[in-house]
Amino acid sequence: MKKSLISVFGIAIVFGILLSYPISVASGAMIFMSEEFVMTDLAKGNLVIIPVNGQKLGNPRFEPPGPIVHMILVHGYDFARSEFIVHDPGTQFGKDYRYSFDVITDAFEDYPSGEEVTVGSGTRAMIVISHSDDTISPW
Repeated sequence: MKKSLISVFGIAIVFGILLSYPISVASGAMIFMSEEFVMTDLAKGNLVIIPVNGQKLGNPRFEPPGPIVHMILVHGYDFARSEFIVHDPGTQFGKDYRYSFDVITDAFEDYPSGEEVTVGSGTRAMIVISHSDDTISPW
């Protein structure tokens, strides 16, 4: 029961953000990821959804051992600390959580939707959600 409540709470945070995002968006899937690419998209006001192996994130707030199939929503970058700012639905403390690019890259792993999979069997693809009119968002 506790695990379900945390998952529902985390998902509600991410969906709340997406629902508050302007309806007029363009999106695309990318099969590669570089720090510069993600930072450029963030500077444009875009959101980046990255599928990860949650166990590789090393988040101490996860109920051990942490989720294998997991998503994070990247919405900012802290230049002073060299960390990406994300909304992580895996914990009730996931709003504005921070991960380094190396941690995200190590955990970056897509997975077939709706299927049980083994760790390490996924491909690598992420989703970029952008404004269709190139306006800047206050994320």
